[in-house]
Amino acid sequence: MPFLIAFIGWHNSGKTTVAVQVAGDLRARGYTVGVIKGTKETGLEPERPTSDTSRYRQAGAVRVALAAPDELIVRSDALGREPLELARRFFADLDFVLVEGFKSARGLPKIEVRREGIAEPAIFASKAGAEVIAVVCDTPLQGPLPSFRSTEIDDIVRFLENLRRQHYAQLRCSLQINGREFPVPPALAQELHTLLASYPEIAQALPSNLPALIAVHCRIPAQDETS
Repeated sequence: MPFLIAFIGWHNSGKTTVAVQVAGDLRARGYTVGVIKGTKETGLEPERPTSDTSRYRQAGAVRVALAAPDELIVRSDALGREPLELARRFFADLDFVLVEGFKSARGLPKIEVRREGIAEPAIFASKAGAEVIAVVCDTPLQGPLPSFRSTEIDDIVRFLENLRRQHYAQLRCSLQINGREFPVPPALAQELHTLLASYPEIAQALPSNLPALIAVHCRIPAQDETS
């Protein structure tokens, strides 16, 4: 699983501008980065209704991929809006996933972006802000939360790198089957690590120590009860 961090804030707070710059800085440091952006809009049509991919969707395909030389576009039926679930399904091979929005999502560390002149109260000071771990604002805050100016992208990225290291140091092995994640007992985790390490193609991708996450993605078909 990648490390997820959400950038939240009220409308016109500047969260997109900050998140875009953070994404660019992380990429420049060699990380792979994904983005999950929340929206309240429905019926989005990023392509022509008469395009081939739209025709497949209209015919009933639940997921359609358009593979071009320079990018891959995937359109899918709604599989839930929780960022953690989306990351497991579509971003499992990346280093970071930046989430924009999802103020109410649980189990997700958040950075609140504020701009002077915003009338709405600070999210981090409310009940909804329990998982806010830092604030980006025009004037640094005096308080328990780390705060950054919107121009201090380098400092924000170093902060995220440290969070990611701490996050993975606390992880235990997990097994992901058909989109559901299950914890693996330490003894079985050691056996799994040893087994996977015996395959040269896999061994080079394994972490050197078990506290890091090993997520094995399996698509196991349901047993045919008629057989």
